[in-house]
Amino acid sequence: METKFQTSFIPKKPVAPTGMAGNVPIIKRPRSSIVMVIATIIFIGSLAAAGGAYSWKYLLVSNQESYKADLEKREANFDLPLITEMKHVNVQINTARQLLNSHLAVSQVFDSVARLTAERVRFLNMELSSGAPGSNSSEVKINMSGSGLDLFTVAFQAKVLSELEKYGLRDVVKNPILTDPTENEKSDVSFRFSASIDPQTLLYSKTIGGAAPSDQPPTP
Repeated sequence: METKFQTSFIPKKPVAPTGMAGNVPIIKRPRSSIVMVIATIIFIGSLAAAGGAYSWKYLLVSNQESYKADLEKREANFDLPLITEMKHVNVQINTARQLLNSHLAVSQVFDSVARLTAERVRFLNMELSSGAPGSNSSEVKINMSGSGLDLFTVAFQAKVLSELEKYGLRDVVKNPILTDPTENEKSDVSFRFSASIDPQTLLYSKTIGGAAPSDQPPTP
């Protein structure tokens, strides 16, 4: 019997595509398209940023106008002329306070001299001077010439000046010096006296309401 072979339709080699089906071109996206996309995104972002900035500016202006209107309403509740007048009065009060705090009651020098003057001693004149403006010294300088009944009286006066704490004057009178004791034709003894006084003890503000010091002179 004769064997029959059936022909297979499966090709032994890949069938080559025919026509356009085998030559489909691969389309590549041009680089310029990517640049355009990025540029578009940047442009849109710029527009969004500009819109946000404008909106923020509008909000700030609106708030500023609101604050201004609120301030005007608050100012209307105050009496501006009265406030101005009170400011002027406050300046005057501060000026008066400064003058009072720095004003020296020179008359207190006479009180201090009276408290340190011994019996049978008298002072004939007095010179007062203060430190020059801008200098470091602010003490009040005092120079006087005086006379005593005799040499013993002048010696006792010198002792009083060395014991000022007994008379409450140690913090007031500084560096008291008695010099040039000289006996004259009347048997009186003349001398020179110099000292300095702390200006803080002469402030007028400290004399107001203060207790009156004793006028009793030192006695031998």
